[in-house]
Amino acid sequence: MSFKKNLLKKLTLILFIPTITLSTLNATNSIFVSLSLNKQSQNDGSISVTLTNSSSEPIKVLRWNTPLEESLSSNIFNIKNNHQDIHYKGRLIKRGQPTEKDYTLFEGGEKRTVKIDLSSYYKMTKEGNYSISYRGGFHALGEDQKPKKLKRSSQKDSPLILSFVPKKTEERLQQKISSKFLGCSQNQKEIINKAHTEAINMTEVASDAMNNTSANTKATRYVTWFGHSSTQRQKDVTAHFSKLYDTLDNKEITFDCGTCTEDGTFAYVYPDESYNIYLCGGFWGADLIGTDSQAGTLIHELSHFLIVGGTVDHVYGQDNAKELALNSPDQAVNNADNHEFFSENSPYLTMEESDNPQFDNAKELSSFPFSDNISTSIEKNFYEFIAPKEGIYTFYTTGKVDTIGKIYNKSLTLLIENDDKSNSNSNFQFSYTLKKNESYFITIESYYGETGEYKIYKSFKEKQTPAVVVPEKENENPSHQTNEIPSINYVSLFILFILSSLLFQRELKKIIK
Repeated sequence: MSFKKNLLKKLTLILFIPTITLSTLNATNSIFVSLSLNKQSQNDGSISVTLTNSSSEPIKVLRWNTPLEESLSSNIFNIKNNHQDIHYKGRLIKRGQPTEKDYTLFEGGEKRTVKIDLSSYYKMTKEGNYSISYRGGFHALGEDQKPKKLKRSSQKDSPLILSFVPKKTEERLQQKISSKFLGCSQNQKEIINKAHTEAINMTEVASDAMNNTSANTKATRYVTWFGHSSTQRQKDVTAHFSKLYDTLDNKEITFDCGTCTEDGTFAYVYPDESYNIYLCGGFWGADLIGTDSQAGTLIHELSHFLIVGGTVDHVYGQDNAKELALNSPDQAVNNADNHEFFSENSPYLTMEESDNPQFDNAKELSSFPFSDNISTSIEKNFYEFIAPKEGIYTFYTTGKVDTIGKIYNKSLTLLIENDDKSNSNSNFQFSYTLKKNESYFITIESYYGETGEYKIYKSFKEKQTPAVVVPEKENENPSHQTNEIPSINYVSLFILFILSSLLFQRELKKIIK
């Protein structure tokens, strides 16, 4: 491990909270939110929201689920009356990926104030004081042309207090509409009917799966989308799918094809206007089934209705939904996309019980190099490798992601792990002797929450069998001993010859004298 990384790890352990805070401040700009009353506040329930780019750098802010939208599409305010939470009654939307036109430019230090009529989006039906604070978030366009979360700051003082006197108007009533279609062409009706049929099938299967699973299930499909099970969470999910199936199969649903014209939006509903679904441009371009499908969209939107599931949109997309299930299962159980993805079941996940659902869903490593990626800060990828022959296998990655690799046997006992190949290479590398036809599991995660692509490589070396030396036994029968000629040391013999010659010459001289 490099000195720089080793020092960073030590500092992270000692100064964990400050390190995270500084990283966030340095990595992104931030939006400051300020709430204030205006002249019409008491009469129409409106407030002024001022957004400030607190840095000197320009940023492009995503308007979705913020006060910058012309019509609110998310519960972005905390509103209380007599310590009771005020219900959000505005629209909830399923969207695709944002495009350039969904962002608005904030110059460095720029302030922008918008007026929002809260009584149009929240059930502020009683006269009295309402405490209001902002709870939403912001995203900006990143260098990779993807939305990146911005740091949000707001007023440090108490929540804004609004004294509101609602107008004496009748509550919006749900109209009994004889037709299930409003403003729909014949082709659109046929598309909706097919999606409706598939949604019935999906929710019937999902409902049966939940009703037939064991208490506190560890099934891969459940854990992936709703996280660690508890009695209450599993009960809630079971009830949601039972109501979803009943609604799709038995209730009259009104499909509005003419009101919404937003291309990047799939559909939206008003949670207290039961069974009215407003279909938008994104719905018509989606596949009938699969991920983010037409059938799944109907399930997503129906789950929002208060009498069905009362779900909200904490996050969108499969990666974010999985992360939510892992870190916040209570929110996953209340998130519409998690219900949709559980129903679509694409890719397929089993409802069979498992103590290790992540390993059960491991990707097969059969060809190398194998390309993959880490898309979230907490993601860990699981792989299964079956050794074709016994020998020493070396596994390593290449790429810009600082990877950590571990290998387990089929009993899930950790065999070896590695962080850095060398001081100059932050990819992992390890070698281990594997047995023929045995299954092994490899996990790869990133150091310090890095994201990006990598490739997995493998090399093989046959295990060398050491030569066995068998010592000769001593012959126990003296009669069978052989007469071996001892080896001659010629150097010693030559020295002896020289000495003898010198001695001979000395003695010869004495005799002559």
